[in-house]
Amino acid sequence: MAWRPRFSSGGDTSRQFDLCTGREAKARPTLGAGLRLGFLGLLHMDVFRQRLRDEFGAEVLFTSPTVPYKVRWKDGNVTTLEALDDWPDAAQLSREVSDILEPVVDIEVVTPREHVGACLGLCGNQPVS
Repeated sequence: MAWRPRFSSGGDTSRQFDLCTGREAKARPTLGAGLRLGFLGLLHMDVFRQRLRDEFGAEVLFTSPTVPYKVRWKDGNVTTLEALDDWPDAAQLSREVSDILEPVVDIEVVTPREHVGACLGLCGNQPVS
């Protein structure tokens, strides 16, 4: 594959300038071989993509961020799932899976009264306990 050395070269160089980028080689049946990159947010990802295009002429496919789920099996083991390809099938779910856990953030927001409405709007109007 001709693109692999060029992309790896660009990724290596950008990694030297941007130490906040995590990198891991991945292969998925749906997309094939590639790199999984970790960013600090969507703006960080967009700047990285722009640098690859401008400095190395690399047009790269970026997919949506994924959320790791943890599966607690009935035998006591816990597995982290990072892609839909890893998800247990329906038969396994009913026979072998005890729980499926997703990441949750518990936050406390301190703000003046006049900004409570705006903060609730930003938080998606989740109930306050």
